[in-house]
Amino acid sequence: MARGPELIHAAYARKGNAVVYREGNNIIVAQAKGKQTTYKVPERAVSEWTTCPSTRVSPSGDAMLYCMNATEQTRSSSRSASLYELDLQNGVSRKLFSTPGRIQDVAYSNDGQQITILSKISPNKMHLSILNRDSSNSEVIARMNSGSIKLLRWSNDAKGIYCIQKYDSEKALVSYPVTGARPSILGHCPRTEIGSIGLMVLPDGDETLYVDSSGRVFIADLSCNGKRQITTIPKATNLVGAELSPNGRYLAAGFLDADTPGKSAVMVFDLKTDRRAKIEVSTGERHIPNIEFLGWHPDGERFIARYVISRNHRELREYNAKELTKFR
Repeated sequence: MARGPELIHAAYARKGNAVVYREGNNIIVAQAKGKQTTYKVPERAVSEWTTCPSTRVSPSGDAMLYCMNATEQTRSSSRSASLYELDLQNGVSRKLFSTPGRIQDVAYSNDGQQITILSKISPNKMHLSILNRDSSNSEVIARMNSGSIKLLRWSNDAKGIYCIQKYDSEKALVSYPVTGARPSILGHCPRTEIGSIGLMVLPDGDETLYVDSSGRVFIADLSCNGKRQITTIPKATNLVGAELSPNGRYLAAGFLDADTPGKSAVMVFDLKTDRRAKIEVSTGERHIPNIEFLGWHPDGERFIARYVISRNHRELREYNAKELTKFR
């Protein structure tokens, strides 16, 4: 699909008919038959800034969000962050939001009309903000201690935002209304986070999925009760990421092989049949995750992964979960 030394923050765009990714200071839209369009990030002193950790493409697939955060070398008193939206049809960027500190995560609502922004304002303070995409008006709907919250996703009706929040020694699934009303604690959840794996809200918005310390995958209700086991991920202590497909049928999990240093793999699970498939490659270089899951196609069957051949040679490859698990 694409080759280069970086190939980071890749995601499907244009309703799955293209892939957008960052290569250096450029954002590239790759289409079928090798056609590519390159857009430069319009920001001063680009070498002193970094992008957000995630690429977020609008539900329509015609726009994407990116933010510019000051690096750690910038004086604390001078650090600020800005959120931009890039039109993937004409390459025009517009500035939507600015804040002191750093932007930690962003997400479109399911209808694409609103954007939620999680910002770290200071070492001990975080804000959860809502922005109207058309008017660019924003409002802080929650203030909390730094490090105590993780953004999950919007509710299906676009009236609330699901987050994981730490209360003392426990974690809870919390719903924040976009009106700024008092948040609702839906349930206290197991301390199951393994690496970057945590609680996921299923597409129907009524159930959650999580992985315990033994690699067992459970589905439960929003209060984290009534759980049922659906599959097991082997060597779960080495997980580096996992993501549900948009239709909730497949789970893609990436992990490092503890028995073979330098080797990593992606495992795909069909949660309906419990069939699974493993995709792996080895470069012989230690501590390099040489295949990394990046994102699901809107159809819920295809996904892209970053295939690391060497430190300066990476490729984006597309896989089909349905075909991979068909005869396993």
